[in-house]
Amino acid sequence: MKHLLLLGAALAIAACTSTDEPQVAAAAPPSAAPAPAPPAGPTRDAQGNIVLPPGQDMSKLTSAAPEPPGPGTQLGPYTQVTIAAADSLPTHTVYYPSDLSAFPAKGKLPVLVWGNGACRNEGRRFQGTLTKVASHGFLVVAVGLFEPKEGAPSTTGAQMIEGIDWVVKANASNPALKGKIDTDKIAVMGQSCGGLMTIEAAHDPRIDTIGVINSGVYNAGPNTGRSITTATKDTLKTIHSPAFYINGGEEDAAYPNSNDDVARLNQVPVFYGVMKGAGHI
Repeated sequence: MKHLLLLGAALAIAACTSTDEPQVAAAAPPSAAPAPAPPAGPTRDAQGNIVLPPGQDMSKLTSAAPEPPGPGTQLGPYTQVTIAAADSLPTHTVYYPSDLSAFPAKGKLPVLVWGNGACRNEGRRFQGTLTKVASHGFLVVAVGLFEPKEGAPSTTGAQMIEGIDWVVKANASNPALKGKIDTDKIAVMGQSCGGLMTIEAAHDPRIDTIGVINSGVYNAGPNTGRSITTATKDTLKTIHSPAFYINGGEEDAAYPNSNDDVARLNQVPVFYGVMKGAGHI
């Protein structure tokens, strides 16, 4: 089911307007004690690695799990998919149909730029899902190394923009992909910390759809979910394209973050979906 949601979202490249409205917090009674300050959020060090405040547990903040098992969906018409380190950009991994003879005569390859949960620097972390997307005639650029390395830094939203830059250059000069990429159809999507990377990159004018899965910007205050990002709620104002948010229901650590983001996104069409009971997969 997880595979189906990810694939369907990537193929849709569209969204509908959210009906959620922002929630207005009730003022505390005069006699109420001051609310405790929210705990400090995660930061990044000079090398880009995620740094957690004392006492915080990575497993409770973002998904470091590999792609979940399941039957998923069938491959598309391009059943043979090339998976490789991006030429001249080894920090990224690309997926595309091995047989490109039908392109551009039958159309060009839309683009999906992907970010992993936990900002894991592994370009094949969600290989099954991303292969399925590519098999439907997409170019997928996953932020992460083709061959994982011990101690590799966490990935960032800026690297998603680097992926878009690579796509534009590849369409102009890559021997296999030249003239075959639809640079007017670029979706950026990620799960957990990858969803936060998506939000960080969403201001780029070349993006025309974003997807945020099991994720949302950190909420200050009680009963909050957690998120690993330097983005703030103000960052949501930079989103200019249709968006979709999917979470795993109340069991998902990012559930309150996701809901709050959707309530604030009044400037763009938003699709909101919940897989009740799925949790933070």
